[in-house]
Amino acid sequence: MAGTARSVRPIPQPVNLPSGWTQLGAFSQASGSGWATLVARVDDALASPAPKALPEGSRCIMKRRECPGIGIAEQLLRDVRPLAVLQHPNVVKYYGVLLASNARDVLLVCEFCSRGSLLDLIYHQRKLKGAGDQQALLARQKGDLFAPELVVEILVQLCLGLAYLHDDMNLAHGNLTSANVVLDGAGLVKITDVGLEDVLDSPDHDPARDAREDAATRSRRGGRGYWAPERSLANAANGGFLPVGPSAQADCWAMGCVATELVTGVFVHERLESGSSVSLAQEPIVLKSVVQDVANVIACGHCGQGGKDTCAGCRTAWVSSALLTRDPLRRPEAARCSNLLDTSTWGQ
Repeated sequence: MAGTARSVRPIPQPVNLPSGWTQLGAFSQASGSGWATLVARVDDALASPAPKALPEGSRCIMKRRECPGIGIAEQLLRDVRPLAVLQHPNVVKYYGVLLASNARDVLLVCEFCSRGSLLDLIYHQRKLKGAGDQQALLARQKGDLFAPELVVEILVQLCLGLAYLHDDMNLAHGNLTSANVVLDGAGLVKITDVGLEDVLDSPDHDPARDAREDAATRSRRGGRGYWAPERSLANAANGGFLPVGPSAQADCWAMGCVATELVTGVFVHERLESGSSVSLAQEPIVLKSVVQDVANVIACGHCGQGGKDTCAGCRTAWVSSALLTRDPLRRPEAARCSNLLDTSTWGQ
């Protein structure tokens, strides 16, 4: 499951890394919620925030969040420090958090995943298939972007990571997109940016900016395109959004959005480009067509309802449709989705 890294706009402001670190490239605004990202190397293990986990020569991802003042930076440090307890094969490891030399920027040190994100992988496959736009992608023959078995493998690992967060850690991601599901050097699927969505208010909907940016850039910033109906209901009084926070049910809706991107190769924001809505949940007609597109692309159409010999494509289509159920109480949990997708667990 290899992907190629896409170039992103560098942020020109330099930052002085702590002693013992070497910066390997420019900070880039490659993820949502205001966190800029770069690759860094530990040159002095004694200077690392987690020397046992990061021996000399290790590469890691360093995320920077600019804070308006020292007090907010210190609060952010307290908010993200507990993330270091997360331990699961399908969740990116957080090694430590520290304050930059200007006493305002917070630096979060986490696991380096060399193969990029699902967004990178999908774009790479689109280029290989010569299908650069939505119409060309949906006109393809069934299932030739990724094999259905590979789609199931990716989604099962994503489900396992979310189930760990929801069931074991009682934690919602809050900003799941194809840009923050990444692949390590062995091809293992990992969820990143866990818990970073609400640590500071960072509204990401700017219509003028959105009009200038392409879908990939907006997807990298993450946000409301993947929000569940219960999060993205418009507030008629001010045109904003109701203050509904992250939840396990909303994460599962977002996973359904990611599943449709993985199957069809069409990103959520590409489907919304012709309208004024910023969330798939606000466009019921578009949503219906998305579910149908998934079935057209990957389902064989001949499987029964739930037999163990159900093909990977039909299982994916059923789970994707269930995840995009508007009623959060009727959406399957991540652990349930993993079982539905992985037939080896059936009957156990």
